[in-house]
Amino acid sequence: MSQSTAELQVIRVVGAAIRNAQGEYLVAQRGEHMSTPGKWEFPGGKLERNESPEEALAREIKEELNLTIQVNRWIGVGMAKVSPRKQVRLDVYEATILSGELKLHEHQQVKWLEPSAFQALDWAQADLPIVERMMQTK
Repeated sequence: MSQSTAELQVIRVVGAAIRNAQGEYLVAQRGEHMSTPGKWEFPGGKLERNESPEEALAREIKEELNLTIQVNRWIGVGMAKVSPRKQVRLDVYEATILSGELKLHEHQQVKWLEPSAFQALDWAQADLPIVERMMQTK
C-alpha cells in the first residue's frame, strides 16, 4: 500500500432519492452553513459508529427534513475528494415517505423533480454519478 493510500480518509455518507407516486424525486439545495452551499443533493448524511446505511439514512432524513422514510433499493455510489487526504463515499438509496410533514432544518429549498430535469441543477460532486445513472435509466 502506498503512503498516500494509507493516509486517505474515506468519510461514509448516505443519501435518499425519495420517490413520490408521480415518479418524481425529492432533491435538496445545501444551506449556507453547510459545506458546498448552494449545491443540490440527495439529502442524507454521515454514518455514525455501529450504524447501518439504512439506519443512518432514516435518522438523517428525520433530523434534516422531519420525515419518516422507508429505505428501499440501493441505487449507486458516488465519490468526491473533499481535501488532499479526505474523500467522501456517498451511497444513495431509493426511499419513500411513510409519515411526517416536510420541514427544512439545514437546506435552503427542496424540489420534486423527474430525473429528466436533474441536468438543470448544480449538483454536489459526489451526487453526480447517481444523477447521471438515474437520468439514463428513466
